[in-house]
Amino acid sequence: MMVDKYNVKSKSYFYGGHSLGGSSIASWAHSAAKSEADMKGVFVLGSYASKAIHDPVANYGVPFMTVGGELDGWMARITRIALSYDQMRSHDYGSSGLSNYTFPVVLIPGLNHASFLSGIPPSKVQETDLRAEISIEEAIDQISDCVSAFLTIVASDLTSVEYEKSAHTLDHYINEVTAPLLDPIVKAFRLEGASFFSGFEGQSPVVTEAQEFVARNADK
Repeated sequence: MMVDKYNVKSKSYFYGGHSLGGSSIASWAHSAAKSEADMKGVFVLGSYASKAIHDPVANYGVPFMTVGGELDGWMARITRIALSYDQMRSHDYGSSGLSNYTFPVVLIPGLNHASFLSGIPPSKVQETDLRAEISIEEAIDQISDCVSAFLTIVASDLTSVEYEKSAHTLDHYINEVTAPLLDPIVKAFRLEGASFFSGFEGQSPVVTEAQEFVARNADK
């Protein structure tokens, strides 16, 4: 259709989607990554890679980006984006910063599920979505900044100026915007003893840490 309607001729493609469309494209692209040689990467908005994909940072098949909204009240709530963020941060790639570019996870403050949409949201989304705190224009600007940086990183030479600028943009959104929002949630899940987060060690560390706290402050 793209070739016929717009005369687009390309040897490689990025695939993206929002909400249920994002989860659908994420599942399809993962299963098709090995057979679709023209697939360069995938990005999802208000969505995520399925838990069914074991170690998606290493095994998704192509670079994969997640963009979530802090106030999403529908299917990609902040606690679910925190899981994807934890996968990015805790992977072996994370120590080198490489996972920031191959599996970036960004959470945009003030954004809700409908901020990714145009027009009137579906009734189910309206029932649960939280109220956005930024304008649709600001939302579009920030979403575009993140996604375009990801596309440029994947498509550019590592030594290019474009790559360097885009890496700086993603580092900013991940380390300075996303981390302050999601690091406390990841820590809370660790204290809860959530088995699906990277810090799980077979039990909750709450009692041990409480005893250590008491011991340290016993003489105060």
